[in-house]
Amino acid sequence: MRKRFVWAAVAIALPIALLGALLGATLAGALLFAHDVAPIPRAVAATKKVYERLRPRDSGTAELTTTLLKLQIERTLTVPPARRGVGGGLTSFGRELVVIDNDGTIYVESDGQVARSGIAGPDNGYAAYEAAAQRLGSQGYTFNLARLRYNDILSFETTQAKYLLASYIEWNDAGACVRNAVARLTLPAATASLRDVKAQSADWQVIARTEPCIPIKKQFRAVEGHMSGGRMARFGPNSIAITSGDFHIDGVYGPVNVDPASDVALAQDPKAEYGKVLEIDVESGRKRIISSGNRNMQGIATAADGTLWTIEHGPRGGDELNRQREGANYGWPLQTFGTQYSAMPWPGALPYGRHDRFEAPAYVWVPSAAVSGLTAVRGFDPAWDGDLIASSLVAESLYRLRISEGRAVYAEPIRIGTRMRAVHQHTDGRLVVWTDEAKLLYLKPKAASMTFEFAQRAIEQSTAPAQHKAATKAALTMCIECHSLDDGNHEKAPSLAGVWNRRIGSTAYAGHSSALSGKGGRWDRASLEAFLTNPQTFAPGTKMPDPGLADPAVRAELVNVFEKIATTPE
Repeated sequence: MRKRFVWAAVAIALPIALLGALLGATLAGALLFAHDVAPIPRAVAATKKVYERLRPRDSGTAELTTTLLKLQIERTLTVPPARRGVGGGLTSFGRELVVIDNDGTIYVESDGQVARSGIAGPDNGYAAYEAAAQRLGSQGYTFNLARLRYNDILSFETTQAKYLLASYIEWNDAGACVRNAVARLTLPAATASLRDVKAQSADWQVIARTEPCIPIKKQFRAVEGHMSGGRMARFGPNSIAITSGDFHIDGVYGPVNVDPASDVALAQDPKAEYGKVLEIDVESGRKRIISSGNRNMQGIATAADGTLWTIEHGPRGGDELNRQREGANYGWPLQTFGTQYSAMPWPGALPYGRHDRFEAPAYVWVPSAAVSGLTAVRGFDPAWDGDLIASSLVAESLYRLRISEGRAVYAEPIRIGTRMRAVHQHTDGRLVVWTDEAKLLYLKPKAASMTFEFAQRAIEQSTAPAQHKAATKAALTMCIECHSLDDGNHEKAPSLAGVWNRRIGSTAYAGHSSALSGKGGRWDRASLEAFLTNPQTFAPGTKMPDPGLADPAVRAELVNVFEKIATTPE
């Protein structure tokens, strides 16, 4: 009876204890991450401080293996996050990296230190926009305040002066409308560091505004700032090219045109500066349309030969790389490789799934990667020079685009694992990525591994007969078709670097068979030679095919190489 009572008590108490632990963990998690909700109670703020003090910090470095290069993320720096939303861009001013965030706050990085500059961004009318949202919210309009954002920054020097250019979405309170704007800050002629520059919002001069001003809408959201484009690139001695998105005035998320009397899509309307690439003279502010039929171009870059490239968000599918040509029409929204997010065809885009009536894209991402930034590579590494690098949001990858005869012959994905808002090649040659987590990632080529050359020399210096040396070299070359000789690179198969004395089936390689992972023991001379003799006999069910190494002398020599790789100091 007593045993039955004890078991009953346990049966009742255990779920209660587990539930209490779960609630405690949930409460702790809620306390840790409640900083996303305002206002934050004092207890939560205190908990957050403890979490921030104890949380793991950025390691700062990582290695990435690509087809032609091995990359190193040599540094990761954190920028104070924007108060609202994600956006902004990057530029270089001499040795300094310059960041503008979603709110228009400008930061300067130099020698690994990030500091808020003394330069206030141009006024985009946010205070009036916030007041308007409160006033108009009850009239059926839906606002996302973070979408009235700053899109890019560009350092620009002419024979006349040194400038900073900022592009942003500007709220016009009188017209209850928005447009893209470019403002210019004239820097003192002797400016060597932006850390020494002080400027107020009023010191910026607006040099260009897109026309017409786009009125707020009740369909979807009132202002579709994330569809504004607003990315800039140098396009001549005194001019820039800037992307101007269609703000979702596309016949699906909004009206087909801001002019109620027009049935011409906004991106196709020659009178509207949206869905267009524009050229703007930095000195005079004169602007003109370069191309039309674009949607939401989040990246723009000028290649070494002067070719202008853009990348744009398609709808569901159909992200595009376009080689911009004077007077070209890229078809949006009359043709697209994408669909509505319901998977239904885009209304009016005919023929369905084709792009044959307008300028064809140079490359298309299907499914969408949400490409977000673009830079042309020069002086990075001979293997990459001339390529384009695109960043992405949803795919959390960089894409290396090899250009030939006006199109991308391939796009190599390079997984980074975070949403990237922009990519920029700094003046020191490094690639810098700006992430939605407000981090700066600095990438450079990593010196090529010499392990294979070392292994070849080790074989050549052995006392084995010449025919065995040749057969061992051939066997090693066959091995590295799948297995890397770089430590930690287990992408296609377990790395052979450090295999000597490693626990069997213990690497980070995701494809280990249960036959090997459950084998136990370590890779020593006996186990390696047995495995190379017949993998299935050694571990029935392993994925390793028979290497065809019938000669025991070659197997022994190959094992000697693995031992030397693992035990010889660098």
